[in-house]
Amino acid sequence: EKILIFRVGCTYESCGLDALMCMKYAFRQLIRSKDNRRVSFPYFQIQEVLDDLTAAGLTVAVYEEGEAYEIRKERVNRKSATGTNRKSNPIRRRHRNLFQVVSPASPTYLYESC
Repeated sequence: EKILIFRVGCTYESCGLDALMCMKYAFRQLIRSKDNRRVSFPYFQIQEVLDDLTAAGLTVAVYEEGEAYEIRKERVNRKSATGTNRKSNPIRRRHRNLFQVVSPASPTYLYESC
């Protein structure tokens, strides 16, 4: 009865069983990949989706993106197809923080303060 929704760039996403709940109650299209099911929708539809989910009696935890940071991984010299050495690039990651828990008792999301 609790669902997680994550901000990913200009969209919000939910994965796995949470995605199936979004599909059933918020009428969102399921996106399937090899090992994962997810639902994605634009950021400006967040309140509409939350209204549908809370009307069904579900509680939703909304996670927002924070600042990007880089993880410096060990530089690995690899030979490319042309036979030259190339170095690996650092990996960029984003923090995701719990911003608000939206429930049937408190269904309004304060997304403009993000």
